[in-house]
Amino acid sequence: MKASKIIIVMLILSLNIKMEINSATLYVAKSGVIYNTINSALANASPGDIIEIIDNGVYEEQIVIKSNKITLRGGTNNMPTIQWTNWGSVITNYGMNVTIENIIISVAGSASNGIQIYSSSNIIKNCEIIGENAVGSGIYIDYVKGNIISFCKISGFNSTGDYGICFIADTNHIFYNVIYDCYYGVGISSGGNMWLNIFNNTVVKCSNGIDVNLSPFSGGNLIIKNNIFYYNTNDLYLSVNSGTLTALIEHNCYGTIETNNSSGTFILSKIDNIHYEPGFVDFANNDFHLTPDSPCIDRGIYIDYETIYKMSIPTYNSRDIGAYEYFPPPPPPGWPGTPSASKYIRLTSNNFTVGEEITIYIVNLIKISKDYVSLKAELFDLIGRKIKTLYDGTVSSDQIPALKWNGKDKNNNYVGAGVYILKVQLNNITTTEKIFFVP
Repeated sequence: MKASKIIIVMLILSLNIKMEINSATLYVAKSGVIYNTINSALANASPGDIIEIIDNGVYEEQIVIKSNKITLRGGTNNMPTIQWTNWGSVITNYGMNVTIENIIISVAGSASNGIQIYSSSNIIKNCEIIGENAVGSGIYIDYVKGNIISFCKISGFNSTGDYGICFIADTNHIFYNVIYDCYYGVGISSGGNMWLNIFNNTVVKCSNGIDVNLSPFSGGNLIIKNNIFYYNTNDLYLSVNSGTLTALIEHNCYGTIETNNSSGTFILSKIDNIHYEPGFVDFANNDFHLTPDSPCIDRGIYIDYETIYKMSIPTYNSRDIGAYEYFPPPPPPGWPGTPSASKYIRLTSNNFTVGEEITIYIVNLIKISKDYVSLKAELFDLIGRKIKTLYDGTVSSDQIPALKWNGKDKNNNYVGAGVYILKVQLNNITTTEKIFFVP
């Protein structure tokens, strides 16, 4: 009898392995393939299957995923739109280990949420979720754990009480998301234990950037690292009405924080946060990439995304604060050599001519000293002759000095065409960069 049970278990395991090996990709498009709707593909999908939408069409469907291990995604080079204007969520997921990626989700009319999750261990990434007069949330996660939301852009959920992302309890993770123009950027409530990691997000133009309202609540941890919260009425609002919340707020850029623990308990740690203008490329038009002089560059704390989340997320030097890592522009055509990878110098350009000027930003001074740094910036030609001294003095380590060069030497004459060496001394550290001048 015991041997028979073992054989049955082995057969079941064998069937499960075979099902995953034989997983299929079901293609969806408006024409030219078997499945012309997402729901028709879902009806024929098995656990482990991929449903790939291969065109940029608009699919007016309400999607319900019930199977485990389903992947619903746009194509390699396209982002289709799923739109719903009637009551309910655009996508509702009951399956575990489901991945939703590379899709635009439009929430309009009386529809409530973009994506609603009733299960654990799912991944939502590289999606854009847009609220258009909707009442609800971009993503709503209900009493489940182990979900990861990353590299999404969520906006337009701005009716009173709406959320960009709403979590109800338990252990979940959000990182590298951009959330703007929502009533609450990230909302968190709980009726039990909680552990929530909020890393490297940019949350702007909301009533509360993060709104934590825990009641009833037994206890939990809130880890907030490397985020930008800017131009919100309250950047962070934390309210605990019972239980104990341990909150670590570390290496973020924010302005205001409000707490309320009339009936609960806070263990609140704030470490190495900054309170500056974050320096966006075009704030008015919602381009939240960082400018070369942003104080958020290289100011984040190290997070091992590769080990924790099995994701390789590149940086230029150190981890930045916010959802967009800064990378300097590539060298211009004709650049005679490779620029140095100095972690202390940022240039608006390596290549300029008469009538133009370049700006030289000195960054990461806080890594050299907590107080003041001796700064000396000089220009030399290739045989070592000094052309000009741009700066020689002391600066505060929380500043980002911006030096300019217009192509002229110390006698106010234009230099000749060629490569010039920018030499920067910071206390006992010397770093260089090449600059190409074309009269």
